[in-house]
Amino acid sequence: MAAPNLPALLSASDLNALHSLKASGEEMGPEGAVYLGHGIAGATSITELDVSNNKLCGIEAADEREAYNGTHFGTFCKLLAKNSSLTSLDVSANYILADGTTALCAALAGNKRLKTLKLNDSAMQEAGWIALARMVEDAPSLLVLEANCNLELMRPAEIPAVAKAIASAVGRSKSLTSVDLSSQEWKNGEASGLLPPLLDCKSLATLNLSCAECGPHVGAGLAQRLKGHPALTSLQLDSCELGSGALPICAAVGDCGLTELNLSSNELDAAAANALGEALASSVTLKRIDIQSNLIEEGGVALGKGLAASTSLTELELSDCALGDEGGAAVLEALRATPRSRSSR
Repeated sequence: MAAPNLPALLSASDLNALHSLKASGEEMGPEGAVYLGHGIAGATSITELDVSNNKLCGIEAADEREAYNGTHFGTFCKLLAKNSSLTSLDVSANYILADGTTALCAALAGNKRLKTLKLNDSAMQEAGWIALARMVEDAPSLLVLEANCNLELMRPAEIPAVAKAIASAVGRSKSLTSVDLSSQEWKNGEASGLLPPLLDCKSLATLNLSCAECGPHVGAGLAQRLKGHPALTSLQLDSCELGSGALPICAAVGDCGLTELNLSSNELDAAAANALGEALASSVTLKRIDIQSNLIEEGGVALGKGLAASTSLTELELSDCALGDEGGAAVLEALRATPRSRSSR
């Protein structure tokens, strides 16, 4: 759907007959964004719009920002504001930078029906993150927020303010059920210590911080909020460099309603495995846990005991954990002793 063909497409199609428009990877460019905006503005039947990966600001990578053209995208946003029927919007991988993100959030501020917003790989910069945080806080119907891979153009000194703003906004939301802030270096400036308020959102069911390089500072705060959380069922923390911060999270597993937990590649040690083993014995909800690529060694014995006592776990990922003879034997014995269907890798 290159820009020269877009006007013909819009005139030939009755957009008011569409409920969903998916136009990802069509290289619309800035002019195409304006054409589409004119069509969308009056198409009140369209509730789902996917315009991801379309070079809407003229660039296809953050390092091309010198060629950034946000004027037409600003026009697109103003036209988008006229359509209040959208419930789902994906503008990921368009590298809209701070100006584009701010314009988009302003356009969406009046939409009280929006349920899903995806802004992955947008190079939002500090001002864009702040605008997003304000919009999220005032979005009464927003259920799903994806904003991964968005710190690449930011200085370490800017990241703490962004972490605080987005975590506070999500924490105050009464509607969000799924948040993805993965694949970004939150540990810069120790900003990760400001992320735990994400779990102050009592409606949140899924939180993805995979590959977020949080570091140990995030552990205690997340664990405190994890205990007794009324809605959270899935927590993705793989490759977060948790280290000692994993211990309190493991200990909290027995006092929450998680069904899925990923702690793979986090430098978990025997102490964390011991805490996790005890938590497994008391958890009545956890079905799947991934702790592969962690040097837990003798902690495998406690893990085996916890596995044997668990009444809910059905899948355990243990690849590359250096269990040793005793730990491996304890896990195998637990698997043999329980008649329920389980898988272990």
